[in-house]
Amino acid sequence: MATFATFDSLPPEIHDMIFGEVISSTLPCPDYERDQQEDRVQLKDVSYRHRSGVTRVKWQKTQTAHPADALLLVNPRVRAEAKVARKRVVRKLPCHADVMFAAEAELHPTFLSVYTDATHFDVVHAQFRVVGLPDAAVFAPEEKTTDPRAIWWAHDRNMPHVNWMFFDLLHRFLKAGLRLSQPEEVDRHITVRRLEINVLSPPDLSLLPPKDVSFHTWLLARRPRRITATRYGRRVDEEQEDEKKDLHRTQMRPEWLCDWIAGNIRRLTAMDYSTMHYGGIFYERIDEIVVLLDGEERAIFKLGEMLSELYPWGSAIQEWKEKAIKERLETGLSVVNSNE
Repeated sequence: MATFATFDSLPPEIHDMIFGEVISSTLPCPDYERDQQEDRVQLKDVSYRHRSGVTRVKWQKTQTAHPADALLLVNPRVRAEAKVARKRVVRKLPCHADVMFAAEAELHPTFLSVYTDATHFDVVHAQFRVVGLPDAAVFAPEEKTTDPRAIWWAHDRNMPHVNWMFFDLLHRFLKAGLRLSQPEEVDRHITVRRLEINVLSPPDLSLLPPKDVSFHTWLLARRPRRITATRYGRRVDEEQEDEKKDLHRTQMRPEWLCDWIAGNIRRLTAMDYSTMHYGGIFYERIDEIVVLLDGEERAIFKLGEMLSELYPWGSAIQEWKEKAIKERLETGLSVVNSNE
């Protein structure tokens, strides 16, 4: 009668290979339709420096269970071996995250990797997906620019709400890492060698606006009629209104989101008078940011080089630049012309 090897009878090196595969695996992306609002919360455990007054990032209440967690429940021997393997594997494990731009209202991030308390990541893979359609109430004619639903519109010379939600997402990760909740405001000083922001095309291309529609036209359709008519000096006729309503039922094209994210990073890292208090954390804690569309590179920001070329237009920016170079050297991030 044939006998089959049990897990306990396998040699330790085979155990180690199996543990490594399980620990390195990633969770499937969450389904938007099943991603219930009550399962997500706004976390206020780090100090936010944005000017929008609203945090539009909804995090999970608890980390999704990972297959590696089950290894700790098999038996004492497997638990002991799995804990040793986990400690070894997670040191060089990339961080994988899925971020849903949900109904043009919020960002819903989900960590897909096994939980780690690490404060440095060689690689962070963050994939972005546009999901859902905006609430029709967003396009109400009586909407004001100060209405929190008007995410695409800026007021008081500020950036739009939509810009700040992406900043808040990255800002919190660079302070808290994979922790979903902290008892108090703690800055863990997370550093990243390479951050990859990969915007994915949706599976249903019928939800996208036609290719001959420009991003500017699509964006105008998302602004209140009163603002569009008065600011641009146009009379909005019925035909234009029908065209706008058609665009209301479309999603942002992935290439637009990709280029928009790159443009937002470019603006924040310019470190001018309006952004110097926000873009600094990118220079201090990230080596390079790569923005991709379906895996193809669209923009790259080599922050070590950019920092060396940044003009210190005032004493405050000069002092910060010297401090940022020192921090990069201490954490092992690249520095160009560090002696200048």
